[in-house]
Amino acid sequence: MRTKEYERINFDQGGRFYLSKAERIQFGEKVIITRDGNYLRFFTQREWKRLVRKQLAGFKGAELRRKKRGLFGSAFLEKIDSQGRVHIPVSLRGGAR
Repeated sequence: MRTKEYERINFDQGGRFYLSKAERIQFGEKVIITRDGNYLRFFTQREWKRLVRKQLAGFKGAELRRKKRGLFGSAFLEKIDSQGRVHIPVSLRGGAR
Protein backbone atom coordinates (compact mmCIF):
# COMPACT_ATOMS: atom_id res chain seq x y z
CA MET A 1 0.00 0.00 0.00
CA ARG A 2 1.19 3.48 -0.81
CA THR A 3 0.58 6.11 1.80
CA LYS A 4 1.46 9.75 1.36
CA GLU A 5 1.33 12.30 4.13
CA TYR A 6 -1.51 14.73 3.52
CA GLU A 7 0.40 17.89 4.47
CA ARG A 8 3.27 17.13 2.11
CA ILE A 9 1.27 16.58 -1.06
CA ASN A 10 1.52 19.41 -3.55
CA PHE A 11 -1.32 19.79 -6.01
CA ASP A 12 -1.13 21.54 -9.35
CA GLN A 13 -3.72 24.18 -10.26
CA GLY A 14 -6.09 21.47 -11.52
CA GLY A 15 -6.02 19.66 -8.18
CA ARG A 16 -3.84 16.88 -9.54
CA PHE A 17 -0.97 15.09 -7.90
CA TYR A 18 1.97 13.61 -9.79
CA LEU A 19 2.84 9.96 -9.20
CA SER A 20 6.36 8.77 -9.92
CA LYS A 21 6.96 6.18 -12.63
CA ALA A 22 7.50 3.46 -10.01
CA GLU A 23 4.19 4.35 -8.35
CA ARG A 24 2.36 4.32 -11.69
CA ILE A 25 3.67 0.82 -12.37
CA GLN A 26 2.46 -0.32 -8.95
CA PHE A 27 -1.03 1.14 -9.35
CA GLY A 28 -1.67 0.49 -13.02
CA GLU A 29 -4.33 2.67 -14.69
CA LYS A 30 -6.42 3.54 -11.64
CA VAL A 31 -5.92 4.25 -7.96
CA ILE A 32 -8.32 4.36 -5.02
CA ILE A 33 -7.79 7.39 -2.81
CA THR A 34 -9.14 7.80 0.71
CA ARG A 35 -8.50 10.16 3.58
CA ASP A 36 -7.54 8.84 6.99
CA GLY A 37 -6.97 11.63 9.48
CA ASN A 38 -4.07 13.71 8.17
CA TYR A 39 -3.12 11.20 5.50
CA LEU A 40 -4.19 10.48 1.97
CA ARG A 41 -4.02 6.77 1.32
CA PHE A 42 -3.55 5.39 -2.18
CA PHE A 43 -4.61 1.78 -2.79
CA THR A 44 -4.41 -0.56 -5.74
CA GLN A 45 -7.78 -2.07 -6.59
CA ARG A 46 -6.60 -5.45 -5.29
CA GLU A 47 -5.48 -3.97 -1.95
CA TRP A 48 -8.78 -2.11 -1.62
CA LYS A 49 -10.84 -5.28 -2.17
CA ARG A 50 -8.75 -7.10 0.43
CA LEU A 51 -9.18 -4.27 2.94
CA VAL A 52 -12.94 -4.09 2.37
CA ARG A 53 -13.37 -7.84 2.88
CA LYS A 54 -11.34 -7.69 6.08
CA GLN A 55 -13.13 -4.61 7.46
CA LEU A 56 -16.64 -5.93 6.70
CA ALA A 57 -16.14 -9.49 7.91
CA GLY A 58 -18.55 -10.45 10.66
CA PHE A 59 -20.89 -7.47 10.36
CA LYS A 60 -24.58 -7.79 9.49
CA GLY A 61 -27.63 -5.57 9.11
CA ALA A 62 -27.38 -1.99 10.33
CA GLU A 63 -23.79 -2.41 11.52
CA LEU A 64 -22.75 -3.60 8.06
CA ARG A 65 -24.45 -0.62 6.38
CA ARG A 66 -22.76 1.81 8.76
CA LYS A 67 -19.38 0.25 8.17
CA LYS A 68 -19.87 0.33 4.38
CA ARG A 69 -20.81 4.01 4.49
CA GLY A 70 -17.67 4.76 6.45
CA LEU A 71 -15.45 2.89 4.01
CA PHE A 72 -17.02 3.92 0.74
CA GLY A 73 -18.15 7.43 1.64
CA SER A 74 -14.68 8.90 1.31
CA ALA A 75 -13.15 6.53 -1.26
CA PHE A 76 -12.59 7.66 -4.84
CA LEU A 77 -11.50 5.58 -7.82
CA GLU A 78 -9.43 7.89 -10.00
CA LYS A 79 -7.75 7.33 -13.35
CA ILE A 80 -4.04 8.05 -13.68
CA ASP A 81 -3.48 10.17 -16.81
CA SER A 82 -0.75 9.62 -19.39
CA GLN A 83 1.55 12.09 -17.61
CA GLY A 84 1.26 10.26 -14.29
CA ARG A 85 -1.12 12.70 -12.64
CA VAL A 86 -4.12 11.71 -10.59
CA HIS A 87 -6.97 14.07 -9.77
CA ILE A 88 -7.47 14.49 -6.02
CA PRO A 89 -11.16 15.15 -5.26
CA VAL A 90 -11.87 18.47 -3.55
CA SER A 91 -13.29 16.76 -0.47
CA LEU A 92 -9.93 15.02 0.08
CA ARG A 93 -7.74 18.06 -0.56
CA GLY A 94 -8.95 20.10 2.38
CA GLY A 95 -6.63 22.97 3.19
CA ALA A 96 -3.45 21.39 1.84
CA ARG A 97 -2.01 23.33 -1.07
